[in-house]
Amino acid sequence: MALHDRARATGRSFKEVVNEVIRRGLFDSEPPRAMVAPTLDMGVPRVDVTKALDLAMQTDDEWESNR
Repeated sequence: MALHDRARATGRSFKEVVNEVIRRGLFDSEPPRAMVAPTLDMGVPRVDVTKALDLAMQTDDEWESNR
């Protein structure tokens, strides 16, 4: 039901109906469930990840030169 229709049907002002709907949305809903993401063992890194930015830049430079 549209807000204007609800206001007309209940005899209340549009502003009152809007505020009621907002309050219901904020307080009457269930709290969000915690997201559980699976974890995977990816093993030992094959590249020194402490230099990941340098490696990415080097790879990008190589890709650009072969274009």
